Amino acid sequence: MDRINRDIPLQHQFLYETIKYELKKHDWNDDDSCHKAKIRGLINDAYDIDFDPCRLFYEFCPVEGIDEREYGMKKTWEETMDEIANEANIKETVR
Repeated sequence: MDRINRDIPLQHQFLYETIKYELKKHDWNDDDSCHKAKIRGLINDAYDIDFDPCRLFYEFCPVEGIDEREYGMKKTWEETMDEIANEANIKETVR
């Protein structure tokens, strides 16, 4: 793949894959503050480079019983779902 024609910047893609890996292996029932801190650090890094990790985070996070702020999330699950719904409505209108 040509790096110049890439849709997603390489730094975003790397961080996306790293966050995805960490979220997949995370035990949401265990209050392991070390792993939670690692995920929080990755999420903060994503926000620092203007990459919104919300959709990826909520793909793996069980919404019930989890305080997303402990992981560094800036948007709630509801806000993220509203954003997705709005994008879907815009695509429907454009057709």
